[in-house]
Amino acid sequence: MVKAELNERLQDLLERSIEDYIKNYVPIASGTIRNKTREAMSPATIRTDLKILEQMGYLKQVHTSGGRIPTTQGYRFYVNRVMGMLRVKHGELALAAETISDRVGNLPGVIEDICKKLEQHLSYPIIVKREFDKLIVKEVRVIPLVEGSTMVLIRTAAGSITQTIQADVALTERACEDASSALTVHVAGKTLGEMIKVLPSSHKDLKKELGDFKSLVMKLSEKLEDSLAKNFSHHMNVIKLLDIPDYGSVEKVRTLGRVMEDQETLQKAMASDGQVVIGTEVAEDLKDTSIIKFDYQIAGERVASVGILGPERMDYKSLITALYSLLSTTAENRLIEGGDNGRGRQSETKED
Repeated sequence: MVKAELNERLQDLLERSIEDYIKNYVPIASGTIRNKTREAMSPATIRTDLKILEQMGYLKQVHTSGGRIPTTQGYRFYVNRVMGMLRVKHGELALAAETISDRVGNLPGVIEDICKKLEQHLSYPIIVKREFDKLIVKEVRVIPLVEGSTMVLIRTAAGSITQTIQADVALTERACEDASSALTVHVAGKTLGEMIKVLPSSHKDLKKELGDFKSLVMKLSEKLEDSLAKNFSHHMNVIKLLDIPDYGSVEKVRTLGRVMEDQETLQKAMASDGQVVIGTEVAEDLKDTSIIKFDYQIAGERVASVGILGPERMDYKSLITALYSLLSTTAENRLIEGGDNGRGRQSETKED
């Protein structure tokens, strides 16, 4: 691999070559990109520069006499350049959710609404990693229901999580009030993850008159632990995927499906630095795959990390812009500052 400087001309050629490949899914050749460069260049110069980019590891040839396609290194260059032009820094794609749903108080419902909205507008698979275990508990309420059922409502700054428990003995309203007060005293200020750890022993310090409280607490602990363990969910529309050239065969869709079922790989990808994960930068299982990631926040609390899976050939610029537009709740958040050549700020519309 040649060690050479990637000067401005080569950067411009590489960017526009990759954009052309993303758009048309046709191997890069001098004839296809001659009129797309900022400065007039002869076919011979373009051929020479493409060869240099190949030697530097940014492009690779499909066949000996065929055109070239981007490598993972090439896509990484392009993504970094696009993110710089859009002026999006890691962590900035953290979108408010106050108006995303009429069920703002119900955190699982909010996450469900996010996924439905994304599925309506995107063809690519979606993975969601819920971050409920890091939320700070503000209050716990125990509410009696019918036939011995009891609902436990855990309130955080971002919203509430509820668990329905079948009590051994129906609790009176007074007992539920006492249980609410006792639980709030013991767990307020702790994260939901910490709450699960202290629940099994908390009943020992509570009032003796809450006779059936131990059973309630133990069942709540078990249900919460089980719920938080299932923190990954995924959504994949096979019909839409088959319409994407990169996933035009059932085998390719099946391979992507296996990746989405591998929580260890997804965990590693979602925990990695950067807004975009490209292929083998994280795991061999993600070869030819990219993930655009963002955090979803409510009231400053991260409730979920969301990833859009697709081929390395994804249109990163359009997808990142679409995520702002779809999920931000204010006009200010929907505007992305950009560079030249049509990459400026979107039209500034004011909301009422």
